[in-house]
Amino acid sequence: MNKRIRNIILINSAFVGVGVLLFVAGLIKGSSFLMPLGAGSVVSGIVKTMRMVKILKGGEAKIKEFEACYDERNTMISAKAGSLSFKLFCLASFVCSAIFALIGMEDVALIIAYVACMLIFIYLVCYWYYSKKY
Repeated sequence: MNKRIRNIILINSAFVGVGVLLFVAGLIKGSSFLMPLGAGSVVSGIVKTMRMVKILKGGEAKIKEFEACYDERNTMISAKAGSLSFKLFCLASFVCSAIFALIGMEDVALIIAYVACMLIFIYLVCYWYYSKKY
């Protein structure tokens, strides 16, 4: 099996698992946003996994066509887009955190700041890992 397709299937399976967890948590707590978020994650993960399985069953020609989508240019564009979205998310998170703190919602501000800090920490760990690997 193609390594890239196998990794995509594993990641999509993780989205299905997290979606089921969110959906069950929403059922237990009666949450108005966890259930739809979980259902969306499950459906998205299943559809993307089915797409990869279809590519695998399509034979060598379909796999080569899929790999052509991930040429060097597209990989570079994807990396640049991911880097910019990471920076914008962190910036927006800290601005929102400051706004919530100013209007007296310190708990919400703290959670948003922790999420942004966790994302930065994950980025640093991944950067360290890939700098050692390559």
